[in-house]
Amino acid sequence: MFLVKIIIKNSQSCMKNIVIKLQNTLKKKAAKLALLGINVIIENSFWSKIERKEYKAFYGSKGIPSELHYIDTPQEQRTKNIKKRNKEIANGLNFFLVQEESDINHFFEEPSKKEADVWVKWLC
Repeated sequence: MFLVKIIIKNSQSCMKNIVIKLQNTLKKKAAKLALLGINVIIENSFWSKIERKEYKAFYGSKGIPSELHYIDTPQEQRTKNIKKRNKEIANGLNFFLVQEESDINHFFEEPSKKEADVWVKWLC
């Protein structure tokens, strides 16, 4: 198992392009590993239904089975996570700023129980 953490200080559009390139590279590397019989976990947040469909289609076209695991997190915990992430931005450790909980509701499309292969309820 390996973990990649990249800290980039640059313009928002430049960072977005770099993130897209990195995601595509990691997606292809993960497929190569999976085709060798190695289990791969991709934690990419998958905020949109379109993104989730694209990943399923990409791996499905290569004969690689995939599962979506979703952790159903309560609003209070999401708000704590947002505040923590926003503090990290001030220290240059993250680039995705979320102003309000409503931003999450605007950008995030919760998967349906039918779409998620594994649905886990947050317990803490």
